[in-house]
Amino acid sequence: MARCTSKKPRRKKKIQVYVYPQEAEEIGNNAALASMSLSTFLRQIGLGLQPKARIDINMIGDMSKIASDLNRLGGLLKLWLTDEPRRHGQDQNIRSVKLSLVWTNSGPL
Repeated sequence: MARCTSKKPRRKKKIQVYVYPQEAEEIGNNAALASMSLSTFLRQIGLGLQPKARIDINMIGDMSKIASDLNRLGGLLKLWLTDEPRRHGQDQNIRSVKLSLVWTNSGPL
């Protein structure tokens, strides 16, 4: 069986860079944030390329939850503004929304 070989030439030249330990840690953290190996990250930066942004799945989930909460809040506000004032439990809904907003603003995100 024939081996599948890539037609791209392999990188053979190694470049050493001297940095302080704090700099090495920061470069490593930045490479991890970009979801790249240290070598790929430094190569792209050294060639003047901007590392491609990676999507943070957790952040998208948090933003989705916030959007859902805002939609629920908008629905309650609309109900409160358009409904008859004699409707049972309306004051309780408003109080629970206020408490929820206070907790959300003071709680960790």
